Amino acid sequence: MPLGTLVPDDLREKLPSDLRETLPSVGRSDSSGDGGGSDARGNDESIAARLVPDRFRRSYVAKFGFVILVVLVLTIGVAGVFYLDISNQITETSQGEVEMAAEYQAETLSNEMGSYEQIAVTLATHDRIVDRGGAQVEARLNNEHFRGPDEVRALHYVDLETDTITQSTDGSQVGTDISDLGLDVHIRDGGSASEYSYENVDLTDVDSTFTDSYEHGGTTLVAFLSPVDNADSDGAIMVVVPASELVPEVEGTADGDYTEVVDVRDGDVMVANDESTHLSPYRDGEASDVIEEGRFETGSLDFDDTDEVVGYTRVPDTDWVLLFHTPQSNAYAVVDDVATSLVALIGVALAGFLVIGATIGRSTAKALEDLADDATALSDGDTDVEITTDGRIDEIG
Repeated sequence: MPLGTLVPDDLREKLPSDLRETLPSVGRSDSSGDGGGSDARGNDESIAARLVPDRFRRSYVAKFGFVILVVLVLTIGVAGVFYLDISNQITETSQGEVEMAAEYQAETLSNEMGSYEQIAVTLATHDRIVDRGGAQVEARLNNEHFRGPDEVRALHYVDLETDTITQSTDGSQVGTDISDLGLDVHIRDGGSASEYSYENVDLTDVDSTFTDSYEHGGTTLVAFLSPVDNADSDGAIMVVVPASELVPEVEGTADGDYTEVVDVRDGDVMVANDESTHLSPYRDGEASDVIEEGRFETGSLDFDDTDEVVGYTRVPDTDWVLLFHTPQSNAYAVVDDVATSLVALIGVALAGFLVIGATIGRSTAKALEDLADDATALSDGDTDVEITTDGRIDEIG
């Protein structure tokens, strides 16, 4: 066996230079078991060789691009998780605001209706109404109508024995039989109200009441009634207000917002911004579950078919449910802004990674490839190879 194959590197360094040059290098002797470590590294490399294609292992650009892709995917994933969490929180907040708007409008409507009932009560207990008759009653009605809210269409005095309007601020209504109007009136019990047909209620047993919306003379109206305390005959004051005038006016509403008030019993619209929906089924009768739920609690939901968010709640002291509608684009505008911001962030990150890949990654790969070629040429004995740095002054150059 040739001597050179038996001389390890640590002994070879101790030999004279002229002899050392004639002997091949076979590595350092090591009694500590490095051979086992080499076997382990060889096994690791063999596993990597089996799992990773050689073409990928040989390409710095491919590995660099893979790392960038992994970072980009992680960035998108984390951004997506943040978006879902933030959007859920904002959605809950937005729906809460819609519910608050519905509650505020319902309270406003209840107070407004209460004010019209109070007008009826005040007139029904006025001495010129109670103790006088005929022209004096009509004069008092006209005076109150002139001084009262512009929203009031007319004030009537009704003879409850004949159900006929005997005095009115609108002379054309005198002689009208209100039993022919198809009125439904309400009897209150605590904070709720039960609905009855006018023919089945004795108005002298209540302090005041209101009707469901009804159509008369081409207009949808709501009446507020209070019995007159007159020993000679039974009468009542009737305050008539167009249903369209009862829509709560709330500051801060946006384009596309609208309100509809629905009767729980039959699901018909009582009050609405759009008068054409009066006395028609709410959403063509396909949202009865929402109306039923609104009887007992405040809530909100999305109507995806019309891209609306709807807040619903019961109108206090009535059997009506108020539904406030707003476009999803208004309610969830902040969610859309967050989504736009995250998409922009991901776009900037992607652009940054592409710039890094096109500049640092590619130029570094080219420099390493040139160095590898130069090293190969030197190992092959080509000492005339010219090593270029392309002006780089970093570790690669």
